Amino acid sequence: MKWTKQHLTLLLLGAMLLTACGGAEQTEPDSAVNDTADITTVTDTEIVPDIPDVTFENEEFRIMYRYGSHAYNIEDIWVEGMNGEIINDTVYERNNTVEDKFGIKIVPLPEVSPVEKLKIGVAAGDDFCELLADRKYELMPWVIEGYTMNLNDLQYIDFSKPWWDVNAVEQMSIGDRSCIMIGDFNLSSTCGATFIWFNKQILQDFNLEMPYDLARSGTWTIDKMITMVNTVAADLNGDQKMTAGDRFGFLSQVPYRMTTGFGVQLTERDEDNIPYLAPMNDRLAEAMGIVTALMNDKEHTISYEEMAKGQDTSAYPHIYAFGRSKFAENQILFVECSIGFANELREMKTAYGILPMPKMDEQQERYYHIVDEYATGWVIPTTSSKTEMTDVVLEYMSYASAPLVEAVYETTLKGKRLDSPDDAEMLDLVRKTTWYEITFVLDTGIRTMMESAVKSGNIASEYEKQSKKISKKLEDYCSSEP
Repeated sequence: MKWTKQHLTLLLLGAMLLTACGGAEQTEPDSAVNDTADITTVTDTEIVPDIPDVTFENEEFRIMYRYGSHAYNIEDIWVEGMNGEIINDTVYERNNTVEDKFGIKIVPLPEVSPVEKLKIGVAAGDDFCELLADRKYELMPWVIEGYTMNLNDLQYIDFSKPWWDVNAVEQMSIGDRSCIMIGDFNLSSTCGATFIWFNKQILQDFNLEMPYDLARSGTWTIDKMITMVNTVAADLNGDQKMTAGDRFGFLSQVPYRMTTGFGVQLTERDEDNIPYLAPMNDRLAEAMGIVTALMNDKEHTISYEEMAKGQDTSAYPHIYAFGRSKFAENQILFVECSIGFANELREMKTAYGILPMPKMDEQQERYYHIVDEYATGWVIPTTSSKTEMTDVVLEYMSYASAPLVEAVYETTLKGKRLDSPDDAEMLDLVRKTTWYEITFVLDTGIRTMMESAVKSGNIASEYEKQSKKISKKLEDYCSSEP
């Protein structure tokens, strides 16, 4: 299949679905981000992988991936056969194409916890698979310990090609080591970017401005969002308390997603590409102040925990599904969530749409969307004896996944669950502006620190109190020799 301008308009946008006093003033992220802003310059010239014409004589290509767990399962890497469902059938046809081209046999190895197999297998020196996927948060410590190969050592995988998420490779790198890869061969791994979902019925009921044009013009800001949040919230049951039975403007979860949306980096890098904790500065303090005020506004915003308090949530797998159900019942205007939320809205009667995370102000140059550290990523175990085969096969497999990308984005998301061209455009904008925070992917404690800062309302104090410990953990991770 040729990579034409139509495909590149989708795929060069990046991966979907799929943030104490002192210190210098922090600038917005720029050079490290591949936001592929100038899509219009792409021509119809075919882009193909630069790989040798080789076969591997019935070699097995063993892929171990997360499956059967409580969340973040990978559904689109292997299927048993055709069943008439477009994504299933596209995966089947893609895998057959790859097998026929290289004379290999793809062998699926689904596991509840692949990272446990990685730890045990590499420690024992076992050659147990060519490719492995699990949650980035769980994988990264073992990547640093040297259980997986440096992706920079691959000869044929070219992360500058449109079928790879170069942001993931660059922003989760440490020094000269590229650690985790994400590509179009597995869209389950690109579903972690968080953005805003909104209830169109509530907007219409209050005669509020449909915010698509704001997003297009770059004027979709937190002030605009808060105005709408405050307008729609109401005590529906008249009990003088704001609880699950009432209408809220915003269902909130964690502060760092919106903080990242404000263009705030929590890690910076030195001249050797070693990440370190960003110092407290005016922009970070302002961003955290805005998020703290919004999340602590109990009259207009509610958390998942508060939504579930005193409620029977037994019909739902977790309190997050319960909280989001209120969106479908027209009790929530805005919720921050990833693209997987679409699966929970199949029976929703009223219309909904998507928006980028709001900017902090109109001076902010672009939008940002942090990718969930718990979403999956891919590595190659150091004990694999077939890295040359993996290098060639995986580059082609990701390239050959263009039909899968189109099936997911065009048919499932744009064609069925998001009901207007505006939503398709917003989805593309989200995919264009992914961001990975390595200090979240590594277990440094920064997420807990930010949540504590929001609860206490004392941002500078919490940052100063915990920054030394977080910095030490990050330094220890990054200085370890594989």
